[in-house]
Amino acid sequence: MFLDYRKVISLILCVGLIFTSVSALTEKQSTWFQKMEDEYLGKWRGLDQDGVYGAQCVDLVNNYVAHIFPFSGSRKDYANTIGFGSGGQLYYNARNEYFDKIPYYDGFIPQSGDIAVWGGGVLTSTFGHVAVVYYADQNGMILVHQNGSTSQVVFQEGIAYHALDAWDGPLMGFLRPKTDKIALRNPGMSPDKYNVVMDQKYNLTRVKENVSNVQVAKAKAEQEAKAKAEQEAKAKAEQEAKAKAEQEAKAKAEQEAKAKAEQEAKAKAEQEAKAKAEQEAKAKEKQEAARSEKIAKAKEAAKAKETVKAEKEAKEGKNVKEEEILAVSYTEEVKDAEKDVYTELVQLGIIKPSSTNKKSDLLTRAEAITFVLRLTGQEENARKLSAEDMNRALNRIADIDEVPEWSKPYMAYAVENKLISGVAKMPDGKIVVAAKGNISGTHFSWILLNSLGYEISSVDEVQFSYENMIESKKNFYSKAQEQGILQKSLLNRDESAKIIYDFLKCGKFADSDLGEGLTIKDKLIALNYLSEEEHKRVIKN
Repeated sequence: MFLDYRKVISLILCVGLIFTSVSALTEKQSTWFQKMEDEYLGKWRGLDQDGVYGAQCVDLVNNYVAHIFPFSGSRKDYANTIGFGSGGQLYYNARNEYFDKIPYYDGFIPQSGDIAVWGGGVLTSTFGHVAVVYYADQNGMILVHQNGSTSQVVFQEGIAYHALDAWDGPLMGFLRPKTDKIALRNPGMSPDKYNVVMDQKYNLTRVKENVSNVQVAKAKAEQEAKAKAEQEAKAKAEQEAKAKAEQEAKAKAEQEAKAKAEQEAKAKAEQEAKAKAEQEAKAKEKQEAARSEKIAKAKEAAKAKETVKAEKEAKEGKNVKEEEILAVSYTEEVKDAEKDVYTELVQLGIIKPSSTNKKSDLLTRAEAITFVLRLTGQEENARKLSAEDMNRALNRIADIDEVPEWSKPYMAYAVENKLISGVAKMPDGKIVVAAKGNISGTHFSWILLNSLGYEISSVDEVQFSYENMIESKKNFYSKAQEQGILQKSLLNRDESAKIIYDFLKCGKFADSDLGEGLTIKDKLIALNYLSEEEHKRVIKN
């Protein structure tokens, strides 16, 4: 089945060559493709042109070059045109007399018969790769090659232009054989004899007949499809008319049933409302009684406390010490910080949970970057990144395949604005961000401080800056500091919420472009991400 499918593609390609000049294959190039299909495709065979190292990618390309250029037919005649070397070296070694060298750029579409060249991968292969282009469009290529995914000759479809970059290095460009140098026939052979040999060897008459048969079959298929579509449209119209009549009858019955049900429901609702009102009145009366009792007890406790305080002041003959006033404020802040910080930040929209994550789940680096951008009012900027800016930033990430799709705008913005520098740097300059990896308390705080415009260069500076930020808010109680969350090597979502709470309470921007001296709270309110009432409800000033 696979072989027949490739033959159909080949015939379509031949039809394209008759009616368009996009591919512009010479007869020599066409017969080489036919030879590959007839002698290698589906037969689990490799092609060893030079007789050393087995079936390599350059062997197949060298066979192609020796076939199309007018030399004696020796197995190594390719050396006079494309030269020696590994896959990536052929781009430079190929003689300009025989090839146009076309550097690859995004959007470029090669022609059938071009030789694609990869320059050698950083992570794995240093030899590069070469293949002959069978077909290409804006989505990718069908390649004839070997020793890429297998050591046999294959026609491989669906190869995107950057699909082999990680293994074989960047797609450098294409070698395009110059048509004026391609042999019309072998030296010393008359045109008539050449045509007879080619027809016998590659059955060119069969190919031309098949092209005609494809055109006839296509016209017949179009007629049959049209007749079938008309029949289906007629049957569909009849079914729709029948369905409409049934729907109308059903709708009428439903309306009558609905009217009856509404009357019954109305009567039932009135009874239930009356019973509910009586229950609520009793419950309210009970609540008021309990509230009055609590207020009375609170007043008695306050009065007793004041009496003790007055007696103490009278006995000592002086006012309450300043340390005692601070202790009261400190206790009130402790009470405020003890509440469920994670839930409050969820209500503010800074943390957006899903049904699959829990407060105890470890925080990933992708989630950490997202939290930071929401907290500092930069999420909208990340979501508005142009496709060009986003792709430029993402191309600097070596492990881009590990970056979740939903987090790519945020990771791109963080890389573009140097909020993160990665956990490692590759020889080609790309960084490893480990988006699915976990993050420590210090690293999370580091990213937060960077997002506010502070230039932090060491772990000690993170701790120092964090402590200064907390101390700038008089009497503020930091649960993150008290629990040593900054020192944790693996941070969970609940612990990250406590750090975010500290920044929302005490954080200020240091970068003038972001709003130097402006508090995070004031900026979120100014951007309408947070209302004054919401902030007062969650975090007391």
